[in-house]
Amino acid sequence: MQDGPAGAWSSTMIDKFEAANDYGTYADFLTEFTKAFITQNEAEEAAQKLDELKQKPQDSVITFNAEFQTLAQQAGITQFVSLQEKYLKGLIPRLAREIIKHSPQPTTMYNQATTNTKGLYQLAVDLEAMFCRLDKLANAI
Repeated sequence: MQDGPAGAWSSTMIDKFEAANDYGTYADFLTEFTKAFITQNEAEEAAQKLDELKQKPQDSVITFNAEFQTLAQQAGITQFVSLQEKYLKGLIPRLAREIIKHSPQPTTMYNQATTNTKGLYQLAVDLEAMFCRLDKLANAI
């Protein structure tokens, strides 16, 4: 436990405990260890799942949005450009293409009430609804 993140963490913890002249209990150690590593691993796992997330053709974009938002929050990713890239890669291609062609392009993930601007999530929902209406019309002909 002398190299990498574990080594740095152990050195910091030893210094902390020696300064307080109290090494604490095993439960204290587990609490500190969990805060340092388990949370980080969960965030990394969520980021990996987010990179692999794909909308299934039978799933609505609302279902995809819910899973995407949960994983993004767990991964701690908040920057719009990063989220946008991952989001578009995960959507079914037909929907992603229409979003890319849309003008004006969304600049946030969520709607902005102050500027009456659609966020990326809402734009995807609206475009999917349009596709459903067009498909119904095409099947009725």
